[in-house]
Amino acid sequence: MAESIPLALQQVLQYELARGERVVWYGQPAPSSRALASAGTFLFGIPFLGFALFWTWGATRGFNAQKHGTDSFGWFGYLWGGMFVFFGAAMVLSPLWAWWVARHTVYAVTDRRALLVERPLGRTTVQGFSGERLTDVIRREDWLGRGELIFERVVSKGSKGRTVYRDVGFFGLKDARAVANLLPTPAAFTHADIATRDV
Repeated sequence: MAESIPLALQQVLQYELARGERVVWYGQPAPSSRALASAGTFLFGIPFLGFALFWTWGATRGFNAQKHGTDSFGWFGYLWGGMFVFFGAAMVLSPLWAWWVARHTVYAVTDRRALLVERPLGRTTVQGFSGERLTDVIRREDWLGRGELIFERVVSKGSKGRTVYRDVGFFGLKDARAVANLLPTPAAFTHADIATRDV
């Protein structure tokens, strides 16, 4: 393992490997690319946070509601406005959070599957993709070959019943095509799985 990858991630990855499973590639997403991917959220968060602060300032009479009594919203101004200030601050700080998650993420391709391990706040998330799940991988890349591999798209319901899509895969890769070519085929996975079970 590369020394730049946190020891905790190295240990989790080694623990996840099955008997006889071999790592053929591993790496981390480029933190800068993940931070740039949050640029839209960051830009939207600036006016959102500004308005939330302005509203809270007015509702609490300059964050001094106690001195104005019934002339202000009192504690309601702090609670209601504070909720929107929190969401605005989260959006403004989203690039920093994306950078932090990238530094605590490791991708790996073995001779049987693709592994995604995240450990941003001490809690580990491991996702594995193998067999038929690797037959329809989507590759996106720029003219330098930098890009991402999408293994699946998670669909969920957002606010007001809107459908929200979240791509899951390897992001911020320096050479997306090279990593895609290393992904095991369903046939190779099945053969290796049967061989392991027979041992």
